[in-house]
Amino acid sequence: MKIYIHIGLHKTGSTSFQRSCEENADLLRDHGLYYPLSLPNQSFYSQHHDIAILVENKDWDGVREVLNWIVDEAQISSAETVLLSSESFSGLVGKKGSGFKYFEQLLLERFSDLRYYCVFRKAEELLASNFKQQLAHSGVGLLSSKQTIREMLAYSLRNADNLVNALGPRLVKLSFSDLTRDERGYCTALLRSMVPESEVEISDIHTNTSEDFYADPAQFLTTIVRAGIALQMGKNPYANQVDKKISQLVNMDTLREAFYSKEDISFASSSIQESAALRCAEVCDQHLDSLREKYSSIADTDLFLAPDEPHAKRVTE
Repeated sequence: MKIYIHIGLHKTGSTSFQRSCEENADLLRDHGLYYPLSLPNQSFYSQHHDIAILVENKDWDGVREVLNWIVDEAQISSAETVLLSSESFSGLVGKKGSGFKYFEQLLLERFSDLRYYCVFRKAEELLASNFKQQLAHSGVGLLSSKQTIREMLAYSLRNADNLVNALGPRLVKLSFSDLTRDERGYCTALLRSMVPESEVEISDIHTNTSEDFYADPAQFLTTIVRAGIALQMGKNPYANQVDKKISQLVNMDTLREAFYSKEDISFASSSIQESAALRCAEVCDQHLDSLREKYSSIADTDLFLAPDEPHAKRVTE
């Protein structure tokens, strides 16, 4: 029996893929693919973050119990291949002392073939998407300075490089650009990348990875209040940037009026989001090329794609 593990990365449509596998679990089973919908003592339905948590906590008895349960259930289903999906695994791979190597050993004791699948996305899109999510929850992230963005870029590249080097030949690197342009749909294209011999098709499911979201007025204004308090107390060196940047991008009287009349304030979040995306693009344009040689193991992935490059299928000289 084989096991294929989809490990993200974050902000590459993982939730959509997991929801689609959940809704099509019976169809997958009919094609010899077992996607567990529930695990012993599971907290995340249809997502396999619990296994990553057990590994991170080095609860090896718990890991063995879950893996043995998966094998038993897969055999009952007459499945040839087990599919797992959790972007939480990507945070453990290459992390010193995480125990991931021992987890891999436990997998190889139970499965004849083990592969990891990781989707890489353009660096500037990845950063902008992260900031957009922060805006949806707090707002502060989108007001980060270019220095902060440079640090986030270096952090993302370093983690991806560690991941690729740690997993070695068992890792299959996939292109977010290619998957999203596939006429069969993102989720089917990702699944077929993992099991190309299968003819199964699964639908794309709208999740929080979409480009539009509703900006909650209470959360947005709470961010402004926090910034003001932090500035007064001298607790946040970026608080004055927050106050200044918001006043530059948004007419506060208009925002206040919209809030009290309970109107949609997405016009405010859109302005700030566009500004953050522009800063991400500028930082990547200035620094990506100089980092290509340092992170050679991921130089052929979408992370190093320029904005006008649609595909990652090229070899670095």
